Amino acid sequence: MLKNIQDDELLICCKEQVLIEKAATAKVLEYLTEIDRRKLWVKEGYGSMYDFCIRYLGYSEGEANRRIQAARLSERVEAVKPLLEQGEISLTSLTLLSPVLNPENAK
Repeated sequence: MLKNIQDDELLICCKEQVLIEKAATAKVLEYLTEIDRRKLWVKEGYGSMYDFCIRYLGYSEGEANRRIQAARLSERVEAVKPLLEQGEISLTSLTLLSPVLNPENAK
């Protein structure tokens, strides 16, 4: 139980979990990219990747949208994935950058 953990250990463990969470988000985007590339959402009977993310994966509309846009952007711009893994950029920022970011202006 967390109630029994000392303050310093609680803070360290929480920070470790945040790093794990960021790496997991980047890995989920990698899976989504490949699912989208293979159009597995069509094979599973969904009308769109968005529909697949909501109904199959259980994301909210906003969560689905952010992840799809970030996954597609990370496929177009290789520099995105490490930034996300390291916590240097958020899904929200990637969503905002998605319409304009490309390999030529990524730096």
